[in-house]
Amino acid sequence: MTSSSQQRLTTAEMVAKDRAGRSYRVCISACHIPLIENCTEAIDLLHPNEVEYFSSLQYERRQRSYLLGRYSAKRAAAVLIGEDQPDKIMIDRGIFTQPIVVHANHSNIQVSISHCDNVGISVGFPEAMPMGIDIERIDNRKIETLTAQMTALEQEAIRWLPYSASVKLMLLWTAKEALSKILKTGLIINFKFLEIDHFEIKDGLIYSCFEGFPQFCTLSYIVGDYVCSITYPKRALFANETLHGLRQNLIQVISDT
Repeated sequence: MTSSSQQRLTTAEMVAKDRAGRSYRVCISACHIPLIENCTEAIDLLHPNEVEYFSSLQYERRQRSYLLGRYSAKRAAAVLIGEDQPDKIMIDRGIFTQPIVVHANHSNIQVSISHCDNVGISVGFPEAMPMGIDIERIDNRKIETLTAQMTALEQEAIRWLPYSASVKLMLLWTAKEALSKILKTGLIINFKFLEIDHFEIKDGLIYSCFEGFPQFCTLSYIVGDYVCSITYPKRALFANETLHGLRQNLIQVISDT
């Protein structure tokens, strides 16, 4: 078993196809950095502008969360564009604080970033294939708060799922937050507009769909004490073996945290 004090990283390339047979490469990168002392490699990959911002951060928790996001995002973007020097990639912020990939030779690559505790995860994707990602720790203390935000339709949608109440609620929450990142609204949107109308477990994978955004679906993984959700266009089809392989990669990085 891997020591929880060690830094870990996984990067997985995936290919989706639409109904017309067109292919879209995406990359998901996850990292576990438990201690700020383990962040040397992540710091070395920062763009000069990112180094300047990082140097302005005063608190260790904020420093680590920044590095978790940038490290995973730059790894994902670098794989997609074939850049072997991630410090040449800058992850800037848009007007809604959404991450913006800045690179001298590429302008159509985007990333979605999430981090929780000592885990960072990002998905890199072409502009033609919008995606969002979120990861959260399963926490019984959040049951009351999350339950209060459920709609009647969602209560029915999760009723049959064979998981604890806290897991069910986190499946709802992370799917909604992943979609909100595609919409570039983040948590400022009323989550009722992101209502989930049903869940499906297929080939051991958890899927959910949205009442108001039927063009998107979400794939969720339960990995140790975390739920990770990835929202993407429903027309995009990933091979099952690729999706199961991604789960194994996430288990290697996350499950011992």
